[in-house]
Amino acid sequence: MRHGETDWNRRRRIQGHSDIPLNEQGKWQAERLARRLQSLELDAIYASDLQRAYKTAQVVGEALGLEVRTCPMLRERCFGQLEGLTPDEIRSKYESFPIDPALSGKFGIETMEQMQKRLVARLEQLVTEHHPGRILVVSHGGAINAFIQHVAGEGMEKVRLANTAISHFDYQDGNWKINYLNDASHLGESPFEIGQVNRKQQGDSSA
Repeated sequence: MRHGETDWNRRRRIQGHSDIPLNEQGKWQAERLARRLQSLELDAIYASDLQRAYKTAQVVGEALGLEVRTCPMLRERCFGQLEGLTPDEIRSKYESFPIDPALSGKFGIETMEQMQKRLVARLEQLVTEHHPGRILVVSHGGAINAFIQHVAGEGMEKVRLANTAISHFDYQDGNWKINYLNDASHLGESPFEIGQVNRKQQGDSSA
């Protein structure tokens, strides 16, 4: 699940590892999500240690009576010197946007491959530890997209994930399966179906 909204999301400022808090809208989104999930049986809740993810997970955890466990490996991609900038500011300063591939690995930016590798390794460790249970992981738009691409293959276009949208996966015999992606119906928005997300969409630069 993606975290709730922050002011930097609203202003389209790149967050990366910057520890930006939820805004009032983000807190409301987390509450709506918790209400939706309050009857769900979960074995554990994990979250990125950045507060926008952790605080979102904590609202759900309180509703379900579960403690949230944090993990830095579930963080968003680090965007180095680009953090805090808008797409227009990046174009003006670096003459390159989107970030990939021209700026990948430069200016302190973590490469997509590095981010995807750490995220997938941690998720596979968690599902193995909790097999055959069910866990909730609260992370970030870019990180979740990297995981979606790992599961679906490189032909999968980036999905513009709504704040607190749920994407559901199964893991069996070493293989991942996508059940659905980007379901934000608890916010009054229609969920995207699998067939609908496999098309080009504008990425969210402020994950």
